[in-house]
Amino acid sequence: MPCYERMFSRFFLFFVHFISPFALKVVQGSDNDCDLKFLGDKLHLFSMIRSSEDVLLEHFLLHYTSLGVPIRNVYFLIHNEDAVSLGKIEAVTRKWGISGSSTSVVQSYSSHVKRDAVNQWLSKLPQEAWVVYPDIDEFFTYPCTVSQKINSGTNAFRARMTDRIGKEFTLREITPEPGIEKQFPVKCPNLRNQIAGQSGKTYLFQAKKGRTMKNSHTLMDNGSPAKAEEMGYFSHYFWTSKTVKQTRLKKIGYKKTKGKKGSVQMYETILELFDDKEEPSLNQHGIEFFSHACQTV
Repeated sequence: MPCYERMFSRFFLFFVHFISPFALKVVQGSDNDCDLKFLGDKLHLFSMIRSSEDVLLEHFLLHYTSLGVPIRNVYFLIHNEDAVSLGKIEAVTRKWGISGSSTSVVQSYSSHVKRDAVNQWLSKLPQEAWVVYPDIDEFFTYPCTVSQKINSGTNAFRARMTDRIGKEFTLREITPEPGIEKQFPVKCPNLRNQIAGQSGKTYLFQAKKGRTMKNSHTLMDNGSPAKAEEMGYFSHYFWTSKTVKQTRLKKIGYKKTKGKKGSVQMYETILELFDDKEEPSLNQHGIEFFSHACQTV
């Protein structure tokens, strides 16, 4: 790495770790939400990310470092979509000081690859570790009561997605500025339930012995679903300019690997909301769907 890049990287990390906690609030959430900095170095994060999501990754890392996740405890499984995008996403991870040993690259996406990777990573964590396991478009927030509940012995928490979309139900491109919550201000609580998807998700848990992830949503405790306390909602930034393309690819992927019929059905339901053009937009059915499912701003 050239000298000037090293100097910039060091300054950036100094800003993130020492200045930003005082200059920044948690990116998402209400006045009743708090960070997880009280967990200190016990807090760990795993996520599988697409190489084409370099801009979204910047928002993601800003959010989770502000929340209290130490950069040294971040691990990414990167789906390499092409060489150019892989170079861009790796530039972002280097900028944030994420070491090569904290990332790995795979050439294809499947829920099985993702599940096996996170469970292997979980098996190496100390049992006192706490885990957040978001997809790259999921921005978790936590009520201030979470610290009291942890002190009282609760060791797993669940929340539900609030899907976010642009003003007037636009599928806009994610840009570096402004903050992502301002780019997608319209909130759609429990929208997933209306498209045959899962809204609830285990979003904070202790890495106790015998715990594994059954899928992206469900934590298992020695082979049985783990008990988790319901905590509210978190923001989900799925509805962007890339939604239709990614949905088509996921639908094809699930069919090839003979994935769950429910997942294929969800992707088919999503695609029915759009016209079949090169650059799709919501059709009349889609506009009516979002009008009923979302809160206008």
